[in-house]
Amino acid sequence: MVSETLISATILDISERYVFKARQGDYYANAGRYLGLFDSVIETRRRLFQPSAEGEKALRMSYKQRQLFLASLIFRHLPFHKTFAYMLERAKDQQGPRVPSRDEIVSIMKTCQLENIGSGGDPMYNRRAASVRHWFRWLLHLCKDLPADSDA
Repeated sequence: MVSETLISATILDISERYVFKARQGDYYANAGRYLGLFDSVIETRRRLFQPSAEGEKALRMSYKQRQLFLASLIFRHLPFHKTFAYMLERAKDQQGPRVPSRDEIVSIMKTCQLENIGSGGDPMYNRRAASVRHWFRWLLHLCKDLPADSDA
């Protein structure tokens, strides 16, 4: 069952609940929106985040199911799909997968015709590439952390 505190939350609510700085709360809320886990609504001049149908589905999953579901949501986005393909291709020449550099990811992202880059140009690509790198590090750790034979 979803607790009332997860039904609708502001950036400040998210930051306080998970002991984040407001900037981190904003990042995670918008990352959740990007993945389709949260909807953003304006209510009494406040921006609230609430679980979408996909978010509700994730909340009902076991840990392992939820982590794999999050990975599947990430790969729905072309920059991640292309970066992963690049990692696999490069892994043939190395001793396994390596998260590409920020510059490599920027090059990949520039082929994806991304929305919301606006006039931010390269600094925006660099910030987004840093996020992509962190998400891929999480994905690689996820591969190591999830037991193959349980539904933990």
